[in-house]
Amino acid sequence: MLPKFPQFKKLELSDKYYFEEITSKFLPYSDFNFVSLWSWNTEGSTRVSMLNENLTVRFIDYITNEPFYSFLGDNLTTDTVEKLLALSKNEGLKEELKLLPELSLSHIDNSLFTITENRDHFDYILSLEKLADYETHHITGHASFNRRFISEHEQRLTIKLLDLHNTDHQNEVLSLTTIWMENKVKQNKTFLAHLEDAVKRYLFITEEKYHENFVSIGVFIDNKLIAFTINELVDSDYCICHFMKGDNSYKGIYSHLVTKTSQELLKTGRKYINFEQDLGLKNLRQSKKTFEPINFLKKFTIAKNNNILY
Repeated sequence: MLPKFPQFKKLELSDKYYFEEITSKFLPYSDFNFVSLWSWNTEGSTRVSMLNENLTVRFIDYITNEPFYSFLGDNLTTDTVEKLLALSKNEGLKEELKLLPELSLSHIDNSLFTITENRDHFDYILSLEKLADYETHHITGHASFNRRFISEHEQRLTIKLLDLHNTDHQNEVLSLTTIWMENKVKQNKTFLAHLEDAVKRYLFITEEKYHENFVSIGVFIDNKLIAFTINELVDSDYCICHFMKGDNSYKGIYSHLVTKTSQELLKTGRKYINFEQDLGLKNLRQSKKTFEPINFLKKFTIAKNNNILY
């Protein structure tokens, strides 16, 4: 069980089922997804608690590494915000909550707080049906890149479902992740430095048999992995893409990878995929927008309203 506020505990694998019992009641915000939290908790610093029956998390900022609090839920939200802001102050943190899902703002007394939309952390929601068939749905840029990729590599190309219990597939995923990071360094592009550790933590989940409802796709040329996605089926309609990496020396690889992944995920009966946030990284935002999201899961920052007179 998760402790009750003000007690917190370190995030553990055994928390997965408690998390999913709570998060299954809401839209699949990526930050509160257990697999995402576990994978990116590379320094073991994430803490969790329950406050007013809301899932409460002490996060570490993805970019700055500074700690902050947030919560998922719609119970006694004004009281929840006030208590977490007070805790932030007591710990010497910035007096604000971040990554707050839109649903967590319900019933809040807006006069007490300054609430700011945080576009950098919106989750991108895309239609699997559209992504599975660029031509029919007039996603012309990716349709063109996909055609070019197939025409250049069709005779040497294989698409496989990855078995991430398989040591060979694990090593291929890690090797490609390293190549992806090296390419970003050469291109002088920003990325999260602890990506490789996050992938390793995800693979640890598969080793521990916490791997239900995952669909992983690999694109191979001459039996060499050049791109992969790792996706989680989170409810009857939605899945989340946790990792998507490719060797972009192969032009059109992402267009091909996304459409093949979407075709496979459609077979599970899912309709939508959460491509997570862009973190305000320019190249990542431009890339995600080209896939024509149909919606966003909005997130907010909230702080005390300092203009209140008492």
